Amino acid sequence: MRSWSWLASSSENSYGTDVGRRLDRYTLATFLLSALICATTFLCLFVLVDCFQHFDAFSKAARERGEPLVRIILRYYIHQAPVVGYFLAPVVACGAAAATVTRLLRENEIVVLKSSGVSLYRMGLPILAGAALLGALMAADQELIIPRVASAITENAQASLARSDEAGEVWDIFRV
Repeated sequence: MRSWSWLASSSENSYGTDVGRRLDRYTLATFLLSALICATTFLCLFVLVDCFQHFDAFSKAARERGEPLVRIILRYYIHQAPVVGYFLAPVVACGAAAATVTRLLRENEIVVLKSSGVSLYRMGLPILAGAALLGALMAADQELIIPRVASAITENAQASLARSDEAGEVWDIFRV
């Protein structure tokens, strides 16, 4: 049986600094674990769908270069990781926030916190902080990582996925 005596012995508003920090760390850890699971799931789903979509181009490049197909596919997606991470970060943040709140609801932890006088806004603060952390990582990815690897991304994409169309131009997935 779990003892909630630490909750009753806190400050007058039942959300003392020690208890508050402990609950914030727990909620933030739950959010980050959910974000890791969501990121892994969405990344694997993206790679799976995109790989099936471009499988012909990958196999053609493997035949032309004489390299193993797995090496070409891995090289392509390793170079694409910063761009894919940038595009998936908002979806991961939303999914992780939903998963965190769902987990807290399922284990009746929100009921306990509400009955002790903690507002919903205060309970959501660690989730908001985790989403802000993901936003900061997304901004750092866009401003620091992607510009440094942009030429490698473009060259690798053109080498792996380029194919000629009727007009004789090179088609690649990054041209807008």
